[in-house]
Amino acid sequence: MGAVPDAVQRVWPGNEGAGKRPAAVVLCELPGVGSDDVDIALERRVLTVRARAAEHEHPGCQRVYTEYAKGDCARVFTLSEDIDRDRIEATA
Repeated sequence: MGAVPDAVQRVWPGNEGAGKRPAAVVLCELPGVGSDDVDIALERRVLTVRARAAEHEHPGCQRVYTEYAKGDCARVFTLSEDIDRDRIEATA
């Protein structure tokens, strides 16, 4: 699978508040990707984020520069056994 150039992935620990266990937050910046073009899957301890960046057409314009190319990208994260699978939430 090809990667979208300059796709950035950051992972950092978060905090849900007093008396609760810390949370892990995964934020994937996917330039040129709409939320309908993101697939988030969890199988066993493997979290997979797949995305497709479409080429955007602008009628009446000639493309002279493109910062992000169209194509597919995927990021795979192996989760700790300590992660409570029943509390995992995902949004795109």
